[in-house]
Amino acid sequence: MTGVTTKWGVSKHCPGAKVRLLCLPYAGGGARAYAGWKFDGDIQVTPLRLPGREERLDELPYGSVDAAVEAIVSLKEVFEPLPYIIFGHSMGAIIGFELARAVRGCNCQQPLALFVSGSPGPRSQKADCRSSELTEADLVSKLRWLGGTPEIILEDKDMLEMLLLSLRADLAMIENYKYREAPLLECPIFGFCGTEDRSASRSSMQLWEHETSAEFEVQLIPGGHFFLNSARAVLLRVLAQSIAKVVSGLPGPR
Repeated sequence: MTGVTTKWGVSKHCPGAKVRLLCLPYAGGGARAYAGWKFDGDIQVTPLRLPGREERLDELPYGSVDAAVEAIVSLKEVFEPLPYIIFGHSMGAIIGFELARAVRGCNCQQPLALFVSGSPGPRSQKADCRSSELTEADLVSKLRWLGGTPEIILEDKDMLEMLLLSLRADLAMIENYKYREAPLLECPIFGFCGTEDRSASRSSMQLWEHETSAEFEVQLIPGGHFFLNSARAVLLRVLAQSIAKVVSGLPGPR
């Protein structure tokens, strides 16, 4: 990613780009999770860096999904000048969903589509599992169960401490999330599900179908919850195909 202009990690508009893929992180993750994402052609990848991680470690993480969405909506540079698609993995899928809802009341472009990855539908989010309150040992065990966290981080006291601070805050944010009834999204929703994901099965992701009046589909990606790391090449290829489907018919580069 080049031309970083803000603490959020938002890049300047790349000449020739036709669409922006706005990427939201999973719990405890950050913009670096998408650092290696590259596509052929005219797709600009824009990972958002939330407070409480990476270069924003000195800032407090958000306490609610609403707070995160309110802050992102104020970033006019992410909505202009390019048409955009929202992509979110796990926690990022819920933030992305509420962001897609929120921009309907703003004087800015609406998303072309919502891409949700590794997350059950928002109506099925369970508040009874308080992972944020687990002991350090139990939380580390859960991270190993989910996969995706390098062992070097889990075994390094300082790195683990930094990870758990943002992770607990993010988990609490999702645990406190409450679905609210609202008009259906008018943009299509594309779901991406790990074949071995024990926290977001295909059937639970199928529930996203009830959040849009437009097209919906779920595609399977080999791997567990963090297939975006273990099967990156496959995911990027599938994403490129889905993006091409969404942007077909759009005018040329602006």
